[in-house]
Amino acid sequence: MSSRLAAAAISATLALALWPGTVVAYTYNVYPGNYASQYPDNFRCVAASSVTWVNAITGGTNYSHSKVVTYYDYGRSKNKYTYAANGIDPRGWAWTMFNYTPAGYTFNDYIYETQSAANSKLVYGLRDTGEPVGVPVAKGEHAVLAVGFSSSQDPELGPWTLNGFYIVDPWHKKNSSGTVVSPPLTLYNAAYNLAPNSYISASSWNTYYFRKYMESDPGVQANGGTIWDGFYTVVLRKSSTTEAPKNPWNARPPYSDTHGPTNAMALEPAAASPTIQDAIDAATTSDSPFQAGLGFSLGDVTIGDSLVVETESDVTPYLLVELKRDGRPAAVALVTVEPDGYRLGAITGVSRDFRMPRAADAARALGNPAELRLKWAPSAISPTPFVPIWIGTDSIGSTRKLTIDGYVPAAEE
Repeated sequence: MSSRLAAAAISATLALALWPGTVVAYTYNVYPGNYASQYPDNFRCVAASSVTWVNAITGGTNYSHSKVVTYYDYGRSKNKYTYAANGIDPRGWAWTMFNYTPAGYTFNDYIYETQSAANSKLVYGLRDTGEPVGVPVAKGEHAVLAVGFSSSQDPELGPWTLNGFYIVDPWHKKNSSGTVVSPPLTLYNAAYNLAPNSYISASSWNTYYFRKYMESDPGVQANGGTIWDGFYTVVLRKSSTTEAPKNPWNARPPYSDTHGPTNAMALEPAAASPTIQDAIDAATTSDSPFQAGLGFSLGDVTIGDSLVVETESDVTPYLLVELKRDGRPAAVALVTVEPDGYRLGAITGVSRDFRMPRAADAARALGNPAELRLKWAPSAISPTPFVPIWIGTDSIGSTRKLTIDGYVPAAEE
């Protein structure tokens, strides 16, 4: 594992230790800090994702388009089927990774009948390798890397629920001045052209992005379709150190199946609720993972202030909601805003070192800016969604930042 990935893994593990009383809120992220884009092509998504993935494994720094083209030419030659249109299929993707990674690394395309099973493999693929995992999205018409996840607790420690994934979308491209030059892309009601390391909630991921594979090539369909059709399909590192990619039902299991200490199936997330109060009430059962270890019953709390937090992609905002007990702050809930309502994602107890962010305090510290908002992206000073950054913008458009504990970060942080 590269030093960058090791640091990311350590910071993710330490996230749970920030405050006593943190019940659920685990973030694991291995984004290497850079990525390859398929731009200006609309068909080299697998190749660009492979360049990013290989560099994450090897510590490489070459993300050039010429390297993407080289990977594409190889992967295309290894496709399982012959297609009229451009592109690399899941078998070609596994071969590309097999060919360009160091000796001892092997990969395979895997198929799963249920979305929860496939998501579980993605989570453990990330957690147990410390490296990205490959995901054909949009029914196989696009490909992204999952580079991190948020869950109710570290999946290696016991039962967990999935809050969402962090992804790298190779469609996205900025020029040297920082302007996005890649055009908008929408596939099956899902918006792509996402900034690198964007967070997508589990509900949005399951509903719009991660769909069952379905090949659209007429010639391939006329000959019976593909082995991936009708399944949730992923590309993962394999447990073998030598076996080349082969049909999923004959391949050795994923690396995580033999290297993870628990590797239990993810718990199914609760359905979205029509109101925030309903989302909290749904977690009051004695066997709820949100209730265990909190020190008081969620049935005793009332809802206080709430704050909207933007995310890096501006696609999946969430709310920080203050929970009060006997009129005093007791905990802060992270509530995701889903297309069909609200879902409780995590809860952390209030302590001497952590409390609900206050807009009035931030406004005073930043000189009463014209605009004040909260935004979160994983960083050393903002490791979990519970500690977003205040951003104040004055009347001429200048911005200043402030952490919720009063630290003013340097411009590059």
